[in-house]
Amino acid sequence: MRSRPPVALTAALVLTAALLGAPARVGARTQGDGSFDPPPAAGEVEPGRPDDALEPGGRQEDVEPRPGIDQGDSDPEVVPLGEEGSDIIPRQDALPPEGRADRPSLPRVGVDVLYPGAGVVGQGTAMISLNEAGEDLYLFLNMRAVFVGRNWAFGPRLPLRLRLVDHAPRTASVIRKEDWDEISDFARLLAFFQVGHPGEPYFLRFGELPGVTIGHGTMVNRYFNTIDIDHYQGGIYAYVDPGIIGAELLLDNVFDPDIFAVRAFLRPMNPLRGLPYALRKLKIAVTAGGDFQAPTEVAHDADGGILTDDDFHPRILSTSAMPFFGLDLELPLVSRPHADFVPYVDLNSIDVQGAGVHIGAYLTFRFDALKEWRLRLEYRYSGSHYEPDYINPFYEIQRVSYRRDGRTKLAWLRDGGPGVGRSGFYGETEFRWSGMMNYTLVFANDQGPDNTDLMMKLELPHLGPIRLGLFFARLDFDGIRDFFGANDTVFAASIRYNFLDRFYVRFRLVNDWWLEHTESGSSQYRTKTDFDFGFGLIIRL
Repeated sequence: MRSRPPVALTAALVLTAALLGAPARVGARTQGDGSFDPPPAAGEVEPGRPDDALEPGGRQEDVEPRPGIDQGDSDPEVVPLGEEGSDIIPRQDALPPEGRADRPSLPRVGVDVLYPGAGVVGQGTAMISLNEAGEDLYLFLNMRAVFVGRNWAFGPRLPLRLRLVDHAPRTASVIRKEDWDEISDFARLLAFFQVGHPGEPYFLRFGELPGVTIGHGTMVNRYFNTIDIDHYQGGIYAYVDPGIIGAELLLDNVFDPDIFAVRAFLRPMNPLRGLPYALRKLKIAVTAGGDFQAPTEVAHDADGGILTDDDFHPRILSTSAMPFFGLDLELPLVSRPHADFVPYVDLNSIDVQGAGVHIGAYLTFRFDALKEWRLRLEYRYSGSHYEPDYINPFYEIQRVSYRRDGRTKLAWLRDGGPGVGRSGFYGETEFRWSGMMNYTLVFANDQGPDNTDLMMKLELPHLGPIRLGLFFARLDFDGIRDFFGANDTVFAASIRYNFLDRFYVRFRLVNDWWLEHTESGSSQYRTKTDFDFGFGLIIRL
């Protein structure tokens, strides 16, 4: 398959251009009537699954052109979605005087959720809903809150699913035990804790990581640590950039870590004030990390089904460390209040034997303090044992079951992976109108079979009393026919209607990943469509 730019990307650019004529609401705030719960990549997250808008990639923002958390906020319902309070950032009332080309990949978490005013802001919700998760129907009770200070925020919550209808395999438990059968599951009680704001020199987040990108996203791109509905993780993302040196860090799970990545960077000429801006802000970076317990063999039955233990977890027979290493160079050629242009080059190695080269650029247009249009375009060449965006939105599933041939992703890579070197194209575009709209499109295509990715996200947080979120992700497909394969597609649609200032109703339809439960103990990872419909109360604390 020849690499080519997508028609969808071109259409998105035309749509974005049409939107630029709309007047910006000066001073608009994203807080509204208690709408702190994340939209498409935002919403109340049920224990471990795609949020109101699933992002996932993907990239939380995060993900994304900016190293950091992407895709909106998600509460355990997650898949490409972020956490409640995921985009807690100060409102911008003016354009940056010197642009932002020195940090083209700023860490970010989803959509604007709260505007941190003076002192502490507190809002909460109490919700009751009917929720289908896996094979059963539940009464879902969810109490949560968000507390925000000038430089910190945290979101405690108590999500409980009480079984109403029990399909095979039967269970005696009223509370869904898969939500609480691992130590890391108790991280659900704290949706997130963060210090600092995305875009500032220091930022730290613990909890659900909706769409984390490290560096330019060439090895870790829009990673979601809670995409598996039955496996919740509380991870860490940190970003430090005081000026000359800096770093960013990812840890997937504090309680049982597997994935770790760190990127350290240096602006060697930053102290030399007489030099042009582009030379002073030139950035050299090193990235290292890996999946240090990557499965290499999983137990299967004679028919190829994944064998599970009594808690419906896959039986991993062997693991191995999968290290990765990269060097990159970033040159901010243009940094103005209304536009940035930042070319970059990445040279990476995965699992020691595979290598790849990425050449791309970030292009950002700021039309006013509230409207921003961002592009990232990239050419990449992948060696025979190299896979770009190796740790991606679906990685938590792929590391155990990849491309449905019985192998794990690492086993597939070590068996030859794609088999030959190939060229590819990556493009993403995002239009953000603060407090009003966020539209993201990601497309990637490499030569060879099963090498096309498409992700889309639309967030409309303030359509009068209505909040709307849509998310779609399809990875590793081959052609139009394969594109419509529901088994490998993640999507979410959420609509919430606020009324009487304090109440709301919400409906969500989600197709997300799940290791199906069977009485025989033989399962497969597949996507399943679930729903959630309920009523909530907004509480101002």
